[in-house]
Amino acid sequence: MRTVVVTSAVPDRSSSGYDIRVAHLTAALPGERHLVVTSILDRPEGGVVTPELLGVFDSVMVLPPVLGGPLSLRRHLRRSDEQFLELAAPDRFAASAGALAARACEVDATHVVAFGGNVAPFAAAAGLGPRTVVDVCDSVTLTLSRAGARSAGERLALLRARREEAALVRGFPAVTAIGAPDAEQLRALVGGTADHVTVVPNGVGEVFTGPLPVPGDRRGVAFWGNLDFAPNRTALQFYLDDVHDPFLRDAGVELFVVGSGAPEWLTARAARPGSGIRLAGRVEDLVEAVVPYPVMVNPMRTGSGLKNKVLEAFGAGLVVVSTPRGVDAFPEVRERDHLITASDGPAFATAVTSLLDDAALRAHIRLSANALLHENYRWDSVGRNWAEVVLRHSGAAAENGK
Repeated sequence: MRTVVVTSAVPDRSSSGYDIRVAHLTAALPGERHLVVTSILDRPEGGVVTPELLGVFDSVMVLPPVLGGPLSLRRHLRRSDEQFLELAAPDRFAASAGALAARACEVDATHVVAFGGNVAPFAAAAGLGPRTVVDVCDSVTLTLSRAGARSAGERLALLRARREEAALVRGFPAVTAIGAPDAEQLRALVGGTADHVTVVPNGVGEVFTGPLPVPGDRRGVAFWGNLDFAPNRTALQFYLDDVHDPFLRDAGVELFVVGSGAPEWLTARAARPGSGIRLAGRVEDLVEAVVPYPVMVNPMRTGSGLKNKVLEAFGAGLVVVSTPRGVDAFPEVRERDHLITASDGPAFATAVTSLLDDAALRAHIRLSANALLHENYRWDSVGRNWAEVVLRHSGAAAENGK
């Protein structure tokens, strides 16, 4: 088996969920793995560069950025986002597609995997579509729908995303998504019947699958994530406005926030006397930083996909309090067995305080959640399922319709 893996950036940053997913799912594929980076844009500086992630590849080819020069105004006339690159930079897009086709021929590729709907057009233009599995991860349509398309520009963006993802489902032998809501959205775009759309969740590595740490007993809760990510900012805004300030701050329940990119309004709010908010920025060891806290809050209101922070909390032994939306990609979780859910501010505050005051309940939930993690969300088991999807739907068998 010789697989060509197509990505939008060099997957060498351990601070990037995309890069980690690419590395672990690629590692699960048997045989040779040859990376072709389409380089849609030059990647900005920053993040934790981890060259070891590239060790899963037998070769790496990095193509020039398609959007790295003048762009045609025709891109604004596109009906679907699948047409964006071809209309924006037709010559550079064609050159990249040609280079991808040549590389697949050179290594005698038997299978092709495209990580991201935005790179799938390269595989299609290279004539590799019938043998390509596309991992969309999070559905853009679902993300935009949940954010609310209010303006004309937002409605147009949603329409283009819907057309793009419908084309992916219709045009490729298999499409994978990170969670059931994302997969259901993709199927709905083509009428609801698309058995080749399957769920491949994220997993966790050894850092979160070792023995559970000693339970924390600090009277507070932890939240972590990339604070440049709009859904995380929205979640924190809700938690502070509807939960922390009206119910928990004066009760002495601290909020500990880990993550880079804190907005000015958050740093200003944390600096107020008696705010009850601690900002840690980016930390080298997440588990060490958060284990003093017995509870992790996941107050997500927007966005889609599977929240890695929930899996990390299960592995670190923090009990999760979440909005239902924050865990809708976890079909196996049971209320008060694996976590507690709450939809509004008062209910969320009650869930937090009840857990902080009930060590026995915390102990029950943390053990059950950790067992669930080990059963379903280790990268090795996730990778085996992914490899089965690729072997079943990609390669010569898929191309010949077998």
